[in-house]
Amino acid sequence: RDMLGAEVTLEQPGRPARVRRARSAASYLSSNDPRVLFGLGDDAEPARATVRWPSGRIEVWDGLEPGRYITLAEGDGRPLPEPAR
Repeated sequence: RDMLGAEVTLEQPGRPARVRRARSAASYLSSNDPRVLFGLGDDAEPARATVRWPSGRIEVWDGLEPGRYITLAEGDGRPLPEPAR
């Protein structure tokens, strides 16, 4: 299963949280890179990513190093309980 529709929240110490959604299209007859990318500039602080998958599952990855591409796969992160509705 791909990540389309997933919501990724990136947190780093001393910075506001940033949120991106995985999507592949922007307008008629066009497509975009489906990867979720965060520009971190010169930050050297490890980041924490929280992903809400299309299935409803929520997972967290801690200690992600800036300056590289990291593949997050559903089922590989630390699961969080679903919020109460």
